[in-house]
Amino acid sequence: SSTGFTQEPVDMVIRPTHVCDPEIEVRSPTMLRDKGSNPMNDLAHEICQRIAKNERALVLTLTKRDAEDLASYLNSYENKALDSAMVELENTSINATYLHSGLKTDERADRLRALQKGEVDVVVGVNCLREGLDLPQVSLVVVLGADSEGFLRSETALLQTVGRAARNRHGRAIFYAERDTMSMKKCMDVTNDRRKKQLAHNALHGYKPRSTKGSSTMTFFDLLRDEIEAEQQLEFTKGGIDKSSSPHLTLTKVPLNLKDSKKTSIPTDHIPGLPGVYFWKDCDGSILYIGKAVKLRSRINSYLAPNANHGKRIETMVEKATTVEFVLTPSERDALVLESNLIKKHKPPFN
Repeated sequence: SSTGFTQEPVDMVIRPTHVCDPEIEVRSPTMLRDKGSNPMNDLAHEICQRIAKNERALVLTLTKRDAEDLASYLNSYENKALDSAMVELENTSINATYLHSGLKTDERADRLRALQKGEVDVVVGVNCLREGLDLPQVSLVVVLGADSEGFLRSETALLQTVGRAARNRHGRAIFYAERDTMSMKKCMDVTNDRRKKQLAHNALHGYKPRSTKGSSTMTFFDLLRDEIEAEQQLEFTKGGIDKSSSPHLTLTKVPLNLKDSKKTSIPTDHIPGLPGVYFWKDCDGSILYIGKAVKLRSRINSYLAPNANHGKRIETMVEKATTVEFVLTPSERDALVLESNLIKKHKPPFN
């Protein structure tokens, strides 16, 4: 028109940072197993590559339990060099945490801030669309079970999830799936179209992509606190908790008659519904499994419930266990730190 305006809608896909939408790769778990690998080790190695570059990762699972179990697995993972190209990543350890609706708002904010600051390498979550994520440090987004059609695996959800890596110039996304769903195809088509437009725009004007710096890592919870509590060093010694450094921590034993078929009869009322770390032990006192919980009693009961749907690994662990011990921590964040340190130190066989 004479005024220079158009009535046609404008598709605003060009970024002022010139960063392209991340490349998307689909990997089949079955094909990985046929090649002698498995999805979890493959995922862990991808995360180790990001750690080597001081970058972060987001991983999306289907359930809250999956997120917790995967975070625990990654915390206990130690990368082993499989060929000469991986030698530089050998023995790289991963610091992971989970994020889901079971956490309080300030706890979720703390974990995202830990990812921003580099205290955590990867956040494993179920729905990262709820957060106003400003995470330019994230260069890898992984979607597990991407072919499970549903709300969080729809075209829109996948586009928004993949977009979490679109603020880093090394951004990349991996879909672990056995097939390409219509939502996956549409997501990849839209993403590839955006990439082509951004690359053409960059080439035309001679622009080079640059990662954004992100906003402050301060949350509004910090602004409301008069003082930030110093994080106390939590240690576990052979004789139990080192009370000299953590006088408020006490190790409590709960004997369990797990051979009884009526597991629901095992008393757990005296276990507090507070944050802490729990240890499943066998008859010799050896640690079988270490976990953390926002509410210890509920978490321990979840293992003993008659309708519990555990994997074979956890079922075997519960069968072997004769005692569960727990330590109360000041906060769920302290439990996270303590659990991570204990797993790396004791390397329980079922973690």
